[in-house]
This record gives sequence, C-alpha cells and structure tokens, in this order.
Amino acid sequence: MDSMKGIVRTAAVATVSMAALLAAGAAQAGSFAIRSGQSAEGLGMAYAGAAAGGIGMGAMAWNPATITMFPGRNSQWNFTYLNANASYDPTSPTRLGSPVGPLNPIQNGSGNIGGDGAFIPASYSAWQLTDRFWIGMTTGAPFGLRSKADNQVYAGQVYGRSANLRTINVSPTIGYKVNDWLSVGAAFQVQYLSTSLKNATGATLPGAIGPAAPNQVLKGDTIDFGFRVGATLTPREGTTIGIAYRSSIHQTLEGTISDPRRRQPDQGQPEPAGLGGLRRVAGHQRPVAGPSRRRVDQLEPLPPHPDRQPDQRPADLEPELRL
Repeated sequence: MDSMKGIVRTAAVATVSMAALLAAGAAQAGSFAIRSGQSAEGLGMAYAGAAAGGIGMGAMAWNPATITMFPGRNSQWNFTYLNANASYDPTSPTRLGSPVGPLNPIQNGSGNIGGDGAFIPASYSAWQLTDRFWIGMTTGAPFGLRSKADNQVYAGQVYGRSANLRTINVSPTIGYKVNDWLSVGAAFQVQYLSTSLKNATGATLPGAIGPAAPNQVLKGDTIDFGFRVGATLTPREGTTIGIAYRSSIHQTLEGTISDPRRRQPDQGQPEPAGLGGLRRVAGHQRPVAGPSRRRVDQLEPLPPHPDRQPDQRPADLEPELRL
C-alpha cells in the first residue's frame, strides 16, 4: 500500500471460511490462533512477506519496524468475518475398563462444533514525529473463537462440550529509521484473555459417563504483557528484508473451576519468529515471500487434566513458507 501524507483511513472487510476450529476443551496453538483476522490485505496475500512490510500496515503486527514505511499520519481498520465448521465421528471406539468388566463406549458423533461465526477487528495507526522517529498503535484479537458441539453427549464429551476463548491485544509501537537502509522497531503488548471451558466429568463409577454426566466448568480472565521487536533492511531500492520476533505472553487465569481435582492453568502463547522479503519489479509487481516458525512447546491443554503430565504438550510446529 502506497503511503500518503495526512490521515489515510482504510476500512477493509474480508470473509473467510475455515475447515477446523478450536478443538473442544483444548487450547492448542494451531487451532485458536486467528491469523486470518490480522489484516484483510494480508489475508489476500497469504501473509507472504509480512515481516518485510509486504501486506501494508498490517505488517506492524508482525514487525514493528515496518511502521517507518508510512510517512505522515496513517491508519487502517480491518474487519474479518470468520465462520468455522467441523465435526468428529468416532470410527474405533475404545471400551472403558471397570471393576465389573468393560463398559460399552459412547459412539455418538459431535455434530457441528464450529460454534457461532464472529467478526474479528484489527487496527493500525502510525504517526511520523520527525524524519527518523515514528509512534503508533496496533489492536487486534490474535487468539480466540468459540466451539460448541451440537450433540453434548458425544464420544469426546469428557474432553470438551464447549469452549470460548477471547483475547484483546493492544500494542503501543515505536520505530526509528537509523539510515536509508536500516530501520528498527519495538512494541509493548498488553493482552486481555478470557475463557469459559466446559466438559463432562470423568467416570468414577460404572456407567457414569452418559447423558447425565455433570459438567465441570473453567471460567477466568487475565491481563498480561509481552513485546515485539524487529528490523527492516533495504540493501537496494525496491528490495526490503524484514526480521521480527514476538515474545510469548504467559497468561495465568484467575477465576473459578467446578472440579477441585484440577489446578490453576498457566497458558503461554506461542513465540513466533519471522523473516520476510519484498522485491519491487516492473512498476508495482512485488514478489514476496516469508518463512516463519512458532515455538509452541510451552502450551498446556486447557482445561488442564490432573492426570496429564507437564511434558505432554504439543511439539514445535514445522516451519512454513508463504509465497
């Protein structure tokens, strides 16, 4: 997006449908991170070259140094509608052992667990104070959405009947243009997280798992902090290279839980690192690319099961390349 002096306001609306959502009762990194809601322009470009500023002002959510690419005063507003649909159908149910013999398993499918669709807002603003110094702000909802099984008595009800996770991230941002080929930036993240998770209690007596199985519910919220840092390099006109890092935000929920067997959850957010490239050729044609990697081994399932060991967490996600 070409920068313009004065105030530029862009309202972009995008609609996207996902094939999978938050697995009921467990907050896993690949299922509750809402990348598609960060920028309508970036969504259309598959976020390729985001760290190098290839997706317009939305790149500030990836690399704060890209704020120096927008002279004057600029702002951008994005609204993405996200609607998800998914279902689980057991194919090989496992019998549950008990002192009186094996119990017949529940073989019901979940029906749709997509929950309700949601509008996801994101905004970016930048203000150039001097020829080298910028300040700005980003807001968004990087994690969240809702999942609820149509059939509350399905085979996986002990893992989750419904899950609702919301975040609001506000990040004051600064950028400094060191010289014509190097810019650096940093952002301070303030993130609010709230959740409500419901699942059936485990079996303590034969036949206890069934339509009458009581719910155990976790509700809580928290405000915690993190940071983003980044740099952009322009070795030649039309070529930009960006590198960025966003810290994990360690979120400890405070609230209520209906089952005293469970412990207070500590939820660390993924630590993404990204590298982007942008090359302007033939006027406005811009091939862009960006590899990235997220460190998610610090994530624990929500709600935490008392019999699950701390080392039973998701492994690192494989690196990905967006073109």
